[in-house]
Amino acid sequence: HVELLMKNLLNYARPVAAEPVSVNVNKVLEKTVYFIEKHPSFVSGEPRRQVIKELDDHLPEIIADPQQLQQVFFNILLNSVDAISEGGKITVTTRYDEKKGVVAVDLRDTGKGIPAELMEKIFQPFFTTKGKGTGLGLAISKRIIEEHGGSIGVANHVSGGVAFTITLPLKPQDKGGAT
Repeated sequence: HVELLMKNLLNYARPVAAEPVSVNVNKVLEKTVYFIEKHPSFVSGEPRRQVIKELDDHLPEIIADPQQLQQVFFNILLNSVDAISEGGKITVTTRYDEKKGVVAVDLRDTGKGIPAELMEKIFQPFFTTKGKGTGLGLAISKRIIEEHGGSIGVANHVSGGVAFTITLPLKPQDKGGAT
């Protein structure tokens, strides 16, 4: 039992290491959207907010940590929920880019967009435009995606609102050196 106790203490003391397994990104998104649709700020107001799913059925599985991915999607979707007004929409799209060997996820909302001067700051730790909130959500999200060998970008969408694009390699690239 002592070993278990020590292990738990050690795990607590350092950020949780990723536990990569074979993951279907669509499934993780479905689950995350399910949670989002139950979230109080999503269900408040009329007309209802909507999540539109455009998921690619032929997505190959990737090697990743499903809990961490879920955290990333949840962070971004929750930001989108805050950004859209009643009757607003969030579109969740997945696609496989065979050339690059990546699965891409687009999370788009019909909110007001992000002012240009804030655009490069949104992934910085402790940056927040909300009264409450630590401003760590997107910084942590970026770190998680980069630790998976992927990338995360954001842009204002032509039709208004914001589009986050996350790309994840099928297998994490070896970054070389000791981990």
